[in-house]
Amino acid sequence: MTKKFHTERLSLIPLNVDDATFIFHLVNTKGWIQFIGDRKILNVGLSKIYVQNLLDNANINYWVVHLKKEKIPIGVVTIIKKDYLPFHDIGFAFLEKYQGKGYAFEAAERILNYAMNEVKMDNIAAVTQLDNIKTIQLLEKLGLHYHGIIENNGENLTLYFFHSQPFQ
Repeated sequence: MTKKFHTERLSLIPLNVDDATFIFHLVNTKGWIQFIGDRKILNVGLSKIYVQNLLDNANINYWVVHLKKEKIPIGVVTIIKKDYLPFHDIGFAFLEKYQGKGYAFEAAERILNYAMNEVKMDNIAAVTQLDNIKTIQLLEKLGLHYHGIIENNGENLTLYFFHSQPFQ
């Protein structure tokens, strides 16, 4: 499912092991730890193992988002089939320095369009913590709709769906 994309300002490149240093920095940001969870990636060596595990899982698709001109990584967009969701899940995370500039919307919109129009997924889910207001606002801007609260591993999460067709 993973291929390279470009938008006006960004390049979305499939994750590879060479991204381990960037991933190490991203998963150790305050926002990642608060809203996604502490992955216990304490060094780049552990990050390489983490990245390889992501690459080995057929249910996980990661794109590293780069500024096109500067060619530097600033975040990730993902499409993941999670066991507790009926549909694939879209997710995103960006370094704090690059938040609030429209990059997450630009990248996630491109991946959402790819998933719906090229891969022909009929529905996409997204989950986030109840207090992750910025992500909720972005999900709504992307056209996902609130579906309720679900529980996963003792944590309440807000569930959103994007439907290309009504549920049967």
